[in-house]
Amino acid sequence: MPFTLLLEGTDLLKTPRGVDGATGKVVGGEFFFGETSRNCMKVIREIIDTHGLPESFYMDQAGAFGKIDSEQESQIGRAFEQVGIRLILANSPQAKGKIERLWRTFQDRLIAELTFQNITTIEEANSFLKDHFIPSYNLQFAVETEDSASAYRKNVFGNLDLIFCKKIQRKIMNGNVFSWDNVTWVIDKVKSYSEREININTHHGASYSFDIMGRKIHCKVSARKRLWFPGDSVLLISQRLCPIVFFI
Repeated sequence: MPFTLLLEGTDLLKTPRGVDGATGKVVGGEFFFGETSRNCMKVIREIIDTHGLPESFYMDQAGAFGKIDSEQESQIGRAFEQVGIRLILANSPQAKGKIERLWRTFQDRLIAELTFQNITTIEEANSFLKDHFIPSYNLQFAVETEDSASAYRKNVFGNLDLIFCKKIQRKIMNGNVFSWDNVTWVIDKVKSYSEREININTHHGASYSFDIMGRKIHCKVSARKRLWFPGDSVLLISQRLCPIVFFI
């Protein structure tokens, strides 16, 4: 299937992108199958790792970014709050239109280039996007600011893996155990963490890690069990300890 048809014929292929508001420079972008929080945060992480922390991100009201009238904070909004980035959500058709016009030019040129290069896979598209298209686009369209000093802040938060990820919380019970994903886990520490909350972090690539107040904690599976459904005659439980592979 030609890559152009794949882009135009499905809503699954998304390209989260970031542009510097002062210079018009594209500072990040990548193709993904689906615009999920984790995919968007991967691009945001690459922007921060390369350029530093911006003052704010201006985004439309997509599900991954959040809604102005929603009481529930998005994962991206939570991560921004932790590192002091202001999240601005477009709240008018005019504001959203400005974003869409900017990206329409970008996307029209990108689709034409992908077709011309006979690129047919997402891997080839990402390689071309990062290594060739974005640098060429910035040379042609980005402008310099009067002040050459960078407005991006230095990352003083260290490794951002425990921040730019999908987080859910579980309460720790007596014996340092907690339940998640139909499995009972135990914290691999002598110290008691009973009644505290543990963060379960899902990273890009579906790897997992655990932390308590930003400090990474190693855990083990204590009891693995299968959910019971009506008609089942046996509930299988394996009482064995087995370590998991942690995201580093």
